[in-house]
Amino acid sequence: MSPGFVNHAGSIYDPENSAQPPARGKSGVARGELHPEVTPPRICRCADVCFPAGKTNRMFRRLRAPSLSTLGLQQLVSDLGSRRYRHRQFITIAYLVLLTILGTPGRFAALFWPGMALVVIGESIRLWASGHVKKDRVLAVTGPYAFVRHPLYLGNHFVVLGFCLACSLWWSFPIWIALSIVFYPSAIRREDALLHRVFGSEWEGWRDHVRALIPRLPPYRSGSWSRWSLAQSLQVNGEPLIAVFLFGCLYLLYLRIA
Repeated sequence: MSPGFVNHAGSIYDPENSAQPPARGKSGVARGELHPEVTPPRICRCADVCFPAGKTNRMFRRLRAPSLSTLGLQQLVSDLGSRRYRHRQFITIAYLVLLTILGTPGRFAALFWPGMALVVIGESIRLWASGHVKKDRVLAVTGPYAFVRHPLYLGNHFVVLGFCLACSLWWSFPIWIALSIVFYPSAIRREDALLHRVFGSEWEGWRDHVRALIPRLPPYRSGSWSRWSLAQSLQVNGEPLIAVFLFGCLYLLYLRIA
C-alpha cells in the first residue's frame, strides 16, 4: 500500500488507489495533501509503530537526566548562600554525631570531664531559655534573656565546645569556628530584624541593654516576670529530648575511654 495522508476528517486519502480526485479548497490544495511550501513531517518507524518526530522528542524530554532542581540541590545551594539560618540546627546536630562517631576520648581522657562540664552548662542554658521563650507572641526578656538576646545560641557554643574537648580531636575546634562564622551571624541578624519588626520600641529598649551573645551585668529589668515552664520547653524546641540525645552521645564517648 502506498503512503497516504490523513485528512482533516480523520480518514486516509491514497492518491494512487483512490478513484475520485480529492476536493480542493480555496488555496488549490486538496484536503489531506500538503502545501508545496510545507516540509512534510519526518516519521519514525520502529516495530511497525509510527511516531511523529515532535511526539518522539517530547517523550525523550521526559526521560532526560534529573537536574539539580529535581534533586533539591539547587534549593540547598541557594539556602546555603542566602538563607543559611535554615540549616544551623541540622548542621549542629550532624556535627555532634560526627564527633561522637570519630571521637577518640581515650587519647586524652582527662579532657573528657571538662568537656562534659561544658556540655552540662550549655544544655542547662538551653533548657532555661526554652522555658521562657514564646516564639513571636511575647518578647522574652526574663530568665536568660535578661542577660543575652540569644541564649539558645550561646548554649549551642558551650555544648559543641564541650564535645570538641571530650572527643579529643584537634581539628574539631577550627571546623566549629568556621561553621559558627558561616551560620550564626546571619541567623542572629535575621532574628533581630524579625523581633524589631514585631515588637518595635520594646525590642529597641531591650537591645540597648542586652548584648547578643556576651552576658551583661546587671541583668535587664523590664518590670515583667514569668516562670520557667517545662511544658513550654518541650513544646517550643523539644529541649528535654535534645538533652537526652546529647547525654546519650556523651555516654557513647565515655564507653571508649580505656
